[in-house]
Amino acid sequence: KITKVQQALKNEGYTITSVDGVMGPETRSALKEYQAENGIEESGRLNEKTISAMNIKLDDASSDREDNFSDETYSE
Repeated sequence: KITKVQQALKNEGYTITSVDGVMGPETRSALKEYQAENGIEESGRLNEKTISAMNIKLDDASSDREDNFSDETYSE
């Protein structure tokens, strides 16, 4: 879920003003910065490598991951 990603980024010190579950420009920018600093392609999109690197558990997102990530790509 976007809120988990936002909270993880905020906890790491990235600029996330509001943990609101919306993949807006601020979240995309923080995500790109995180990706750059962790050797992941800077897409600003959620993907398996980024989620794995962030060590985020997606407990309730097994069947509807695309819905949880809005228009973001997520491949298994």
